[in-house]
Amino acid sequence: MKPSDLVDLAVKNSKMVKISSAQVEAAKARLAQSEDRNLPNVGVSGAFYTFDSPTVKPAIALRNLLGGNSSSGSGSSKSFPSPSNSTLLQASASENIFGGFNTKYSIQSDKYLIKAAELKFQSSQEDVVVNALGAYYNIYKLMATQYLLNQDLAEQNRRVKDFENLEKNGLLTRNDLLKAEVGASNIKLSILDVENALEIAQYNFKIMLGLPETVQIQLDTLQLFKDRTLKSKEEMIQSGLDNRSDLQALGQETESYKARVGASKSGYYPQVALTGGYVDAWIPTVISIRNVMDISIGARYSLSGIFTTKHKVQEAQANVLASQANRELLADQIRMGVNQNYLTYTEALKKVELDQDIIVQATENYKILKNKYNNSLATLTDLLDGEVSLLQARLNQANAKADAQVAYFNLMKSAGIKFTTETINQ
Repeated sequence: MKPSDLVDLAVKNSKMVKISSAQVEAAKARLAQSEDRNLPNVGVSGAFYTFDSPTVKPAIALRNLLGGNSSSGSGSSKSFPSPSNSTLLQASASENIFGGFNTKYSIQSDKYLIKAAELKFQSSQEDVVVNALGAYYNIYKLMATQYLLNQDLAEQNRRVKDFENLEKNGLLTRNDLLKAEVGASNIKLSILDVENALEIAQYNFKIMLGLPETVQIQLDTLQLFKDRTLKSKEEMIQSGLDNRSDLQALGQETESYKARVGASKSGYYPQVALTGGYVDAWIPTVISIRNVMDISIGARYSLSGIFTTKHKVQEAQANVLASQANRELLADQIRMGVNQNYLTYTEALKKVELDQDIIVQATENYKILKNKYNNSLATLTDLLDGEVSLLQARLNQANAKADAQVAYFNLMKSAGIKFTTETINQ
C-alpha cells in the first residue's frame, strides 16, 4: 500500500465524509423547498352529504318566491321539498405575484449555502486524508521500531550466550552475565509494548479505511519518503488564503447571510396575490349551482410589519457581521497555521540530517567501546550504554523521517493544496 492509495480509499469509506455528503443533499433540498414557493397553491375539495328525513322550513322571503302568503297560515303555502342528499365540489388556486422579494432572496441564500456545504464536504475529505496519512506513517514508525528492537535483541541474545560460556569457564563474573540478561529482558519488554501498540494502530487503520480485519497491512517502503519541492513560506500562506475550502465556505455563508438581509426586508412591502376559484354544488329539488368561477387580485399590507421587520433586518445584518468576523478570524488562523507547519516541516528535515550524523557518531562510538571492552579497557556498562545510544539514534532517525512526511502533509492541508495522487507523490 502506497501513501497515494489512501486518497480514494479513505474518502470512500469515511463516516465523516458521508455525513458531509448528506449535509450537501440537505442543502439542495432546502433550495428546492424555497423554489417550491414560486409554484401556485392549488387545492380541490369535494363532499357528498346524505340526510335522514330532514325537516325543512323555508324563510319568509323564500316562501314568497315559491308563491306562498306570508300573512296566511301554513295551509295556504306550497310545500317545500326535503332533499335527502347533496354534493359540493370546490377548487381554488392562488399565485403570489409579489411577496416583497422574500422568495427571491431566500433562493439566493440557499444557493450560497449549497456552495458552502460542498466546500465543507471538500474540507472534510482533506481532514480524512491527512488523518489517514498520519495513521499510515505511525504504523511505519512502530514497524521500524519493532524491526530495530528485534535486531538489537538478536545481538543481546548472542552476547548472553557468549557470556554464559565465558562465565562457565570462569572468564567472566556472574554480575556481567546478569547485566547482559537484564539488557535482553528490557528489550523484550519494549518489543512487547511495541507489538501491542502496532496491533492497535493497524486495527484502527483498517476501521478508518473500511478494510476487513483479516487484511494484512503492507507498506510500500519505496514510496514512503520523497524529497519534496517546497515553495516559500509567503507563497504557502497565500495559497492557504486563496484555496482553503473551509475559508471559501465561510465566504459563501457570508453571502447567504447578505441575501437573508434582503429576505428579511420583505415585511416592508405589500403582499400581492392572484387567486381563482371554482364551485359546483347540487341539492336535489332545491338548488343547482354549476360552473361558478371567479378570479381576483388581492393585496395585503401589515402596518405592524414596519416595526417588527426592523428587528428582523437588524438580526440579519448582525449575522453578516459575525460571519465576516469569523472569516477574518479563520484567515488569521490560516496564516498562523501555515507559518507553524512550515517551520515544523523545515525543522523536521534538519532533524533527519542531524540524526544521520548522530548515527554515524554513535556507530563509531560503539565500535570503539566494543574494541576497548574486548581489550578490558572499558566496562560492560560502558559497552551497553554505547549500544543503547546507537539504538536510540536509529529509532530517532526512523521517527524523524516519518514525522517529516506527516509535517509536509499537514503543511499541504493548511496551505489548501488538494490531496491527489500527483500532489502526494511530488
